[in-house]
Amino acid sequence: MRLLRPLLLPTLALLALALGAVPPQAQEQPQYEVIDLGTLGGERSEANAINDNGHVVGSAETGATGEDGERIRHAFLWAPYDGMRDLGTLGGPMSTAHDLNNRGVVVGSASGDDSEHVSRQHAFRWSAATGMAPLVAVRGSDSNWDSFAYAINDRGLIVGSWDFGSHEQKATLWKGGRKRILGSHGYHGRANDINEAGYVVGGGESSRVDNYRAFLWYQGRARHPMRNDPRTRACDSTGFGINNRGELVGEACGNAVLWWRDRLVFLVTRPGDRASRANAINERGRIVGGASNHAQSAREEAMQRAVLWEANAAHDLNALIPAGSGWELQEATDINESGQIVGYGLHHGVRRAFLLNPR
Repeated sequence: MRLLRPLLLPTLALLALALGAVPPQAQEQPQYEVIDLGTLGGERSEANAINDNGHVVGSAETGATGEDGERIRHAFLWAPYDGMRDLGTLGGPMSTAHDLNNRGVVVGSASGDDSEHVSRQHAFRWSAATGMAPLVAVRGSDSNWDSFAYAINDRGLIVGSWDFGSHEQKATLWKGGRKRILGSHGYHGRANDINEAGYVVGGGESSRVDNYRAFLWYQGRARHPMRNDPRTRACDSTGFGINNRGELVGEACGNAVLWWRDRLVFLVTRPGDRASRANAINERGRIVGGASNHAQSAREEAMQRAVLWEANAAHDLNALIPAGSGWELQEATDINESGQIVGYGLHHGVRRAFLLNPR
């Protein structure tokens, strides 16, 4: 999470993209060193978040397989000085780390056996001092439903989702060990990110027939920024990230979007892209996510690529790493204040977590 800053003028990204800037066409020079973060003994891994200390979390295969033949994945914490650390589980086979703050506290979801010996997903909090602890009791009435923790700020506020008996997830905030269901939607949804001021973004549905709508929640009140915009009124939308300036990024109508103070901008894409999503934004207004050509036929090869939106352009991150690296960067999931980017892609044909360090 980033230092809290006051709401000032819109970022350069918002101003430039609002003017409909055209993405660059020329081959770009390498600007990043790409690092394979490795695994926990298996083949595959994915990175989900990075803090301002350069520490990364995600999930990685351990090399073991479950009773059903599924490859076991565990949550990991990666640091430059000692590499990848296995954070374990809550008694079941699987876990995933979704976010961490600048204090090194990690949140995610992990499987554990409930009272009926059925594996459920349980939201967890991990720290070096306490290890992995569930946010919802692994045994008892609450353990019969899945829960997920997706983000944490430096104040220790955690957001995610919890199914409390309806078999539909509800956006949830955990504070001091107590959970609160956010009044952001009436039927189904989840909270994806929270900034230092406590603003929460996510998405949800008010009914089975309603569109999935992005929401912005603060102190008991929810807004739906894209509900009344004529461009997004009839399609699905969701918020994936928010910075401390209050700039929300996400997806609407299958396209990456930026929203700030009632102003919605569809982020520019590169030639051939049919779908895109924005996952995270830092305080400088740099946005990361992914784009795809969404292959329409068996003869058309599907392509997915990690994207950086900066100032007036969408940059394919594959064009910003050294040629011949063996990487095909597919999705950028987070960016910190130093401009370090994490995500996942194919490294010599195998999905791996990556870290991009600016040169």
